[in-house]
Amino acid sequence: MRKVIHKNGTPGNDTFYASTNDDYYYSGRAGSDIIVTLAGNDRLNGDAGQDLVDGGQGNDIIHGGAGYDDLRGEEGKDRLYGDSGNDILYGGMDRDILRGGVGKDSFVFFTNNLTGRGSDLDIVKDFTVKGRNADYLGMAVAGTDGVMITTYDDLVPYMSQRNGDVHIAFDSGDTLIIENVRLRQINEDHFIF
Repeated sequence: MRKVIHKNGTPGNDTFYASTNDDYYYSGRAGSDIIVTLAGNDRLNGDAGQDLVDGGQGNDIIHGGAGYDDLRGEEGKDRLYGDSGNDILYGGMDRDILRGGVGKDSFVFFTNNLTGRGSDLDIVKDFTVKGRNADYLGMAVAGTDGVMITTYDDLVPYMSQRNGDVHIAFDSGDTLIIENVRLRQINEDHFIF
């Protein structure tokens, strides 16, 4: 039976690797922290500083806090919140909810039609399309229809408008939904391949 384990970092730079599959509630506090957990349903917060937070397997809630953070949900139904700062958010496999918060954020999406392993369904809740805090979509797309997608022009056939959201749906079944954005607002400057 899994336990709930509460842990706190120090005001400095901390490195924390979970040693069990329990549910970890971890707060990094100040400093640039590395926080990595295994297969629990974790609640992780990098707090202030430039943090790397990896939830591993399980249904995790991950906050970056202030600073430029790298947040990774990995497997499981995860919720990632960049909070303030220019953050990188990668939901990983399964259905994930991504909120970048304040700052110029990058949302990473992966699909591979050859292996059938990808991001499944990611929903970006607060994509900023213009201005000094315009966000990015990092796309790693392999094997869709037997071709590599390496440019915006390659990607366009998979994009559509559904109600108020942009859907990018691949043959592998993986889908990225960008909420409250019109297709005409998206262009190649928003993508990193």
